[in-house]
Amino acid sequence: MKGNRVAAYLCLTAVAIEMVFITIAWITSAIDPFGPVSNPFSSESLRWMFRHSLSLVTSKWLIGLLLVAMTYGSITCSGMGATLRLLLTSKDKYSTLQFRERMAMRSLYFMTLLFVTLLSVIPFLPGSLLLNSTGNLFPSPFSEALFPLTCLWMISSSVVFGFIRGAYNNLVQVIDSLSRGISRFAPIIVLAIVSLHCIYIIKMLIK
Repeated sequence: MKGNRVAAYLCLTAVAIEMVFITIAWITSAIDPFGPVSNPFSSESLRWMFRHSLSLVTSKWLIGLLLVAMTYGSITCSGMGATLRLLLTSKDKYSTLQFRERMAMRSLYFMTLLFVTLLSVIPFLPGSLLLNSTGNLFPSPFSEALFPLTCLWMISSSVVFGFIRGAYNNLVQVIDSLSRGISRFAPIIVLAIVSLHCIYIIKMLIK
């Protein structure tokens, strides 16, 4: 596939950049030990890399990408994406939908209204624990959880949509839809892991 080929070339580019930077850092630190970069083969650098070998790629960006992938799989496999696209492009709107699709759309409207209402009310309740220490909304636990909560709402809404529409008959199909989303995003996920490793290594070597 074209996407896999592009991701492979980008991964190779990221690895090459990392290797070149490590080589330059090694030569530069040998010439000037007190220079702007650290020696990648020093005991301190090696200990850091081994100690943080897993945490290098377990960043919030990768977790966010996985959430996006699962959300994409759930929306596409449930038929919610196709139904919304049909509503946006059709002139007759609801008349083009079948009965179960109309019921599924009503459930989507209800869950959207509930989600927006909760987001609008909960942070501003007296003594809310979702605000920061100064009582502000940004940054706060609420703002940090906004993205995963949005993904959770979209996944939940699409799962309910899929069951009402008839796209899902059991939970196995739901898990399969989430897995398909991750499979579709697999080249991007691999590229993100390689790129994050390259970025963190470079940041570690720069003093």
